[in-house]
Amino acid sequence: MPFVGSVVMALRVSGLASLTGSVGSAASGGVMNETEKSMGKAVLVLAGAAAAEISGSRASNPADRLGRLSGRLATAVSANSVVTRSNDEVIGLVGPGPLVYGRIHELGGIIRPVRARALVFEVGGKTVVTQQVVMPARPYLKPALDKRQADIAEILGDGLVTALRPHPGASD
Repeated sequence: MPFVGSVVMALRVSGLASLTGSVGSAASGGVMNETEKSMGKAVLVLAGAAAAEISGSRASNPADRLGRLSGRLATAVSANSVVTRSNDEVIGLVGPGPLVYGRIHELGGIIRPVRARALVFEVGGKTVVTQQVVMPARPYLKPALDKRQADIAEILGDGLVTALRPHPGASD
């Protein structure tokens, strides 16, 4: 599972069983296939927008920016996007995959030592020793969805329209 312990944005198209039931069994496979294909495109759009949120400098104050030390978070968001399919729905998942620190950046939280008595790190050339660090939320998935929601809805809608369009030579 690429998203265990992480934060994930899910895109879902459900109710496909009723839709495919109304168009007939011959067309149902096409509806699922087109929905899955359009979900793949929608997930790529969201993953690209999330990676841009991570890479971009949205805030003027450096402390409010999502740091880019290695670039691994932006890369992981793009590389760990998946589409799953069942009888009734198609789901697209976008998230940082195995990088557990993606969650704290998106949601904020408190970091406490796990295997040591204290957290020790450097800031501005000075060593800091503390029992906890409060991380402010620096979301990248939610703003990406907010910015690209209309595009994603259009992609998914176009997939359904394509799937339901009569194809030449298809029999009733």
